[in-house]
Amino acid sequence: MLAATVFCKAYCCVSAYASATKHAKVKPININMINVPYFRDSLNMDAICFFGLTQVLLKNCVVCVDQFSQRYYIFCTFAANQVFNKVKIQFKMKKVLFLAVVALMLASGCNNQSKKTAQVAETEPVAEQTSGIYDITVKDMDGSDVSLANYKGKVLLIVNVASKCGLTPQYEGLEALYRKYKDQGFEILAFPCNQFLGQEPGTNEEIQSFCSLNYNVTFPLFDKIDVNGENESPLYTYLKEQAPFQGYPEGAEEFAARLDEIHQKTETGFDQGDAIRWNFGKFLVSKDGKTILRFEPMVMPDMLEEAIQEMLK
Repeated sequence: MLAATVFCKAYCCVSAYASATKHAKVKPININMINVPYFRDSLNMDAICFFGLTQVLLKNCVVCVDQFSQRYYIFCTFAANQVFNKVKIQFKMKKVLFLAVVALMLASGCNNQSKKTAQVAETEPVAEQTSGIYDITVKDMDGSDVSLANYKGKVLLIVNVASKCGLTPQYEGLEALYRKYKDQGFEILAFPCNQFLGQEPGTNEEIQSFCSLNYNVTFPLFDKIDVNGENESPLYTYLKEQAPFQGYPEGAEEFAARLDEIHQKTETGFDQGDAIRWNFGKFLVSKDGKTILRFEPMVMPDMLEEAIQEMLK
């Protein structure tokens, strides 16, 4: 099929060339050290394209056609010497036979090109695929890497926390949930964040001490991170992609308006898109990591209990 297609294209080109070169004398000249035919009379673009194509695909050969004598000339060039040998071989053959030869050579060239393309495709590196939240690594309070794959098979509640926020008492409710459900495969992962009016300014040691002394927190605390912006943790990038912002809960309009006003005044942009709105935003992740529910900061920990029980089943 390919050879037949190329045959037809070649035949059209030769016909265009013949009509454009009536009574034209053919002589070889050297252009860019490769001999190509030159016609004293003007040529149309089809004829020029034909000779450009045959020159490339036939390699080291240029084919000329004498329409009136029905003779076909192949001017051979030798790239090694870059010299035109002035060897002219005359063939008395019918046009169909000549075009068949050209078509076969074109088909062969296309074949080789396809093989090269396939070889290049085979050697191209394949982008590494991620399978979700369990491919993410975070750092604990000591700066050591912790793979979230360690938590496969558990229901996770991931919270961004702060020590000097009006919502900080939520630590108490979080600890109550943790103690009630931890033996059933429930974990809370808390990530301190200082992006909301600087309400988590302390060091990791100071944060850990505060949580332990004031709320007797026993669930794990991790290294301080950003949850929004250019330096945000990959974990939060993933969480926001999987569980976009769906609006504030009913009954929280006044609190929501205050948060939006703060972000507009400070020009953080955290009132836009899927940004985390404030401290104590929450993401509930199923045992297989495929279901992620988002809860805004004003949703109290005890309001999550029904969803946690459902995921623990």
